[in-house]
Amino acid sequence: MDTDRQARLRRAAVAALVMLCVLSLGGWAPLRRLEQAPALLLRPLEELCSALVPARPPREAQAFEALVSDARLAFAGWEQSIVREGPPSPPGTQRLAAPVLARDPRRRELRVLVPAGVVRAGAPATQRAALVGFVTALEPGPEPGTELAVVAPLGSANQRAVAGEWRAGPQARPVQVLVGADGHDDPRRPALPVVARSSSVPPPPDQLCWTRDVSALGDSLPAGLLLGRLEAAGGESPGGAARLRLGDELVVRPLLDPFALDLVALAASPSAARVPRRLGARLLATSRGPATLRIDHGARDGVRVGDWVTQAGLWLGVVTDVGPGSAVVDAALPSTPLLCVTRAGEVRTVGLTPGSWPDGWQPARGDLLALGRPATGGLAVGLVAGADDEGLRVERLVADVARAVTVWGP
Repeated sequence: MDTDRQARLRRAAVAALVMLCVLSLGGWAPLRRLEQAPALLLRPLEELCSALVPARPPREAQAFEALVSDARLAFAGWEQSIVREGPPSPPGTQRLAAPVLARDPRRRELRVLVPAGVVRAGAPATQRAALVGFVTALEPGPEPGTELAVVAPLGSANQRAVAGEWRAGPQARPVQVLVGADGHDDPRRPALPVVARSSSVPPPPDQLCWTRDVSALGDSLPAGLLLGRLEAAGGESPGGAARLRLGDELVVRPLLDPFALDLVALAASPSAARVPRRLGARLLATSRGPATLRIDHGARDGVRVGDWVTQAGLWLGVVTDVGPGSAVVDAALPSTPLLCVTRAGEVRTVGLTPGSWPDGWQPARGDLLALGRPATGGLAVGLVAGADDEGLRVERLVADVARAVTVWGP
């Protein structure tokens, strides 16, 4: 009997362990918080381990400060270009740089963080001189005094038509068009049908289309925003684009991938600058690995999943699990675009894969990679170690365990 009871207990223990593993992998919050309890037992060793970590050499510290300064300047310039380039906003509004917090290509939606009460449904979302889409709804934000503006990119279902025009040359007569929203062949670069045009003259190859002024009809959308490139409705022919013929159906192909954007500008009412949630913390030297870090603050201190963790201008990662007194930080490279600062001082947006790099260009070894938000400013991420057909290889900048870190809310 005792042997049978022990066997049943072992089977029950194994089943319970398997169930707990499944719940942990599934991200069950109570269990993930409980898993962090042992981290508190490591604190008595922190002072000893921190003392054993060597300080950053002075020459290396100076190089680090220079990289951080370059990252801050690059992001500040990029943010200003997003806000200032392109036509002005409608009267009574200003262009507000806002971070994209969530992307849903299946539903064709972006969720953009904005201060509460400053953005209205129907407001255009832009990046530099290009039209990205329109705000369709406003949802409660993750922080007090914030909202999430739901942006439907161009081509989304039930989106309004847009008045545009194209010119074959500076002195050419403009051809006015009305661009619809029925293109769903590619969620990232849909084919927007031209449902009406003032002339059947075919546009030249690679002709761009811009919004036009229809304020007399009550439309406050600024003129001069880039909609995309005109092409035949059938797309490109094998081996290259055929010249459009008279009577061909036209579509407008946007040049931007809206789901690869990290920052957009929205027409908003003037408001005071928002102060984000932030708190200080320290890295636990006794609990760190190549892909994760752990900080000594948790839920009772206000840390939340999705918070950014930085150190003196260095981006460390994103909080993924939060316990009562500690939190786990995912130190992997972000999937969102990075700013690549070249040795010549140029700033370009890049992703981790070659398809996200500008045509005919790739990052060079030693280029600085950075990112940022309006609240945090520019943050250094690492240096390009190599770039080829397999993607971007990055040399991460190493955090200093002896220095404090900052946890930023969205």
